[in-house]
Amino acid sequence: SRCSNQVFTPTARFRSVVVRIKELKFSRRKDISREIMKEMRLLRDLRHDNINSFIGACVEPMRILLVTDYCAKGSLYDIIENEDIKLDDLFIASLVHDLIKAMIYIHSSALNYHGNLKSSNCVVTSRWMLQVTDFGLHDLRHCAENESIGEHQHYRNLFWKSPELLRQPNAYGSQKGDVYAFAIILFEIIGRRGPFGYTELEPKEIIDRVKALPEAGKEPFRPDIESVIENENASDYVINCIRDCWDENAELRPDFPNIRNRLKRMRGGKSKNIMDQMMEMMEKYANNLEEIVQDRTRLLCEEKRKTEDLLHRMLPQPVAEKLTKGLGVEPVSYDSVTIYFSDIVGFTAMSAESTPLQVVNFLNDLYTVFDRIIKGYDVY
Repeated sequence: SRCSNQVFTPTARFRSVVVRIKELKFSRRKDISREIMKEMRLLRDLRHDNINSFIGACVEPMRILLVTDYCAKGSLYDIIENEDIKLDDLFIASLVHDLIKAMIYIHSSALNYHGNLKSSNCVVTSRWMLQVTDFGLHDLRHCAENESIGEHQHYRNLFWKSPELLRQPNAYGSQKGDVYAFAIILFEIIGRRGPFGYTELEPKEIIDRVKALPEAGKEPFRPDIESVIENENASDYVINCIRDCWDENAELRPDFPNIRNRLKRMRGGKSKNIMDQMMEMMEKYANNLEEIVQDRTRLLCEEKRKTEDLLHRMLPQPVAEKLTKGLGVEPVSYDSVTIYFSDIVGFTAMSAESTPLQVVNFLNDLYTVFDRIIKGYDVY
């Protein structure tokens, strides 16, 4: 599915409804164990407004296609990366609280933890409701071999993984690991500079620094929180919550009910129902689209004006106008025509001793003089 410059996800139709397809490839035949079947049944039973519903799976010898609900607005990562979409306070608060509600539900369910939480696994419905996806089936996801992912992308995918989980490659996840991932996502939403902000470090360097045990008296390596403190969305209580959620000591990280209480103020004390919020968001989104269209139209008109100006400089106006309108240009016959050829004496020797810019400036001055003379006569 494609929207403007964003590529969201492969889709298909299932019972006349558009669904999302997640492909898991394997290097050799993968048998579906009884435990995996039980987990798939568990995933199908999970029902919550902020959980992306798991519909089922198509099992093939060398791959499995996971089928889930399709969300028309793409992932949270897509939205954050799209500078055309303005995220105001209400919008941010709504997305963040949807995510918190989803995580409270997952942590209280038989799943116990998500284990793969990241902004690209938070999808947004056509009604701007956030849903969490790609949870469970850790063994299958771990074994899956995606041939298109190189080392760079492999390490980028680890940006949301907590340091203690990076040090235990066999551990799929934990509730405290999910809290750390939430902190990175909240940093992304507020900063809109990617999961680790603007940095020249390679993904592998970032992961190695997060994974390393911090030296005594030194802060562990984290995204540059100072860079977003000036942001008007970055209130002190939000910054403090982010810092606590990515604490090096997993035991000191708050749980999601606690996070919900700490971030209640993001809503600004407003007690609007979900329909009021949705209508207001849709109205703001429509206004935002109008601004984008007006801006693009202005740029298009500017480019059109430049093109026409260039044509008028190069060609007689009647010819330029016909070409602009897509009409053919009729050949014109003249009874008397004079063609003037000129040569600049010593030009080759002069060019050899001049810089390219000096030659260009000289020719520009010369043609300006020609143009000034020509304007005084009825000639082209």
